Amino acid sequence: MQSTNVVLAIAACAVLTAASPLIAQQRAGSGFSVASLNGAYGVHESGDGSVAVGLGVIEYDGAGRASRKITVNSPDGQGGRRLLVFESTGTYTVNPDGTGTATFINSAPNPGAVDTFDLVVTGSAVLWLPERGHSRVAVELFAAQRESGVTVSLVTSLQKRIADVAH
Repeated sequence: MQSTNVVLAIAACAVLTAASPLIAQQRAGSGFSVASLNGAYGVHESGDGSVAVGLGVIEYDGAGRASRKITVNSPDGQGGRRLLVFESTGTYTVNPDGTGTATFINSAPNPGAVDTFDLVVTGSAVLWLPERGHSRVAVELFAAQRESGVTVSLVTSLQKRIADVAH
């Protein structure tokens, strides 16, 4: 029985090794663009080892513009906690390989402060969008803030597309 498991494990590794170049080729030519980020994305942010945690929504318009509202629970510097509600608008780019940037200008809590994130699409699907038909849409992405902001934390962000709801 143990030798059968070893053979199966070796076979699985061989298949994955053979498939790796194909996966890399698919990723390299994946054809993402700003249109790939379209709709509302639920956001979970954390900063400096989960000392600061945020939840909210980012709306991507599929044309390079975005808005966000994130509520962050972070240390207040005096041993307690504080809630900050970030409201921002901004722009984003997405390269064909699924990497890109998003830059937000805060209207609250620190008007004019700029937050820039590097991002990578980590999951996509072909979805039907009324304005574009069948399109490849990012359903999950990961982002990392370039410089610490108001919370004095470098923030990482996991974003998942909120399913469209028929009304």
